[in-house]
Amino acid sequence: MEVMRLCWTSVFLLFLLLQDGDAEDKPRKISMRIVEEPSNYGVWQEWEIENNTFSSMVMPEGDDCGSKRRQVKVYFRCGNKNQVMNVTEPTTCNYMLEFKTPLVCHPHVMLVYPTLSEDLQSQWDQVEQELYEEQITQKGYNKRLRRIFEAAGYQLSQEKQEELKAAVVSQDKTKDGDFNSLQQCNAEYKKLREEVETLKEQIKTQEDRFQEADEVVLEDHAMVDYDLMDDYL
Repeated sequence: MEVMRLCWTSVFLLFLLLQDGDAEDKPRKISMRIVEEPSNYGVWQEWEIENNTFSSMVMPEGDDCGSKRRQVKVYFRCGNKNQVMNVTEPTTCNYMLEFKTPLVCHPHVMLVYPTLSEDLQSQWDQVEQELYEEQITQKGYNKRLRRIFEAAGYQLSQEKQEELKAAVVSQDKTKDGDFNSLQQCNAEYKKLREEVETLKEQIKTQEDRFQEADEVVLEDHAMVDYDLMDDYL
């Protein structure tokens, strides 16, 4: 679907732009230490949806930031090229990013309803009808819509959000060397051994290349010396 293609394209472009630190305006910009110290400013979680429109990408559960974790909301604006226009930090470790792209210039591309399956569209129609007939309250309407968006994969249920948080915490523990089981420890040890072996092979390859280069240089010098001797003989 067009919206999902937009989603993944935007995530990829956003990743590249954050790595390069490419932004035109600089109002309390995200720290650009990213090149030296890779940072995680958020994990793609869900769309924020308002008035039948994808309004922003919600990316919570970033790196630790004191008593909280970093998070980013990405807002899309129409533009003739892909670029980050503005990055701000309204509150500590809570970032807002404006991203311009031609992918959102079509007036209907960010509408939610057309992207749903026929079944989910029918459910939405039913909810709208029940609200119109005052069979449900606005609060009930919002809850029902939320379940439709969760079924479509555009938003996460509370259970899925908790699973994401737990996965991030587990990943942090593993990164710090804390393991929940011997099996997990052995798996990480095996992974590290493989990385070490790969590095050894890369170093050996580089050493071989340098040795070959030195031999070529020595041969060239030897040929020059012989040529000079011929000139004097």
